[in-house]
Amino acid sequence: MKHGYEEEYKVLLTKEEFETLCNCFPTLHFVTQTNHYYNTDSSNISLRVRDIEDKQIFTCKIHTDKGLEEHEKEIIVPFWEDIEIMDYLRKVNITGPFTEWGQLTT
Repeated sequence: MKHGYEEEYKVLLTKEEFETLCNCFPTLHFVTQTNHYYNTDSSNISLRVRDIEDKQIFTCKIHTDKGLEEHEKEIIVPFWEDIEIMDYLRKVNITGPFTEWGQLTT
């Protein structure tokens, strides 16, 4: 599992600004992804599975004093059947059952 701290900056663009940027990079490849969000018993921890192209990527994000700690792993089975992921979730006191509470496709 990959571990790190997330640092992310987001910028809201107008349609015209977006189209201008796209024209500057004619080889852009756009990808559709679907994010599946799962419940936890903690307000500081979020779980997501991202479907992107032919992959599924599990992500656990934990709000800490140092920032947003991120743990990520490509999966081929549901994350609750992955031994490494479940061992990690037990260490941070997250147990099932896991229920999907929302999806977002972009």
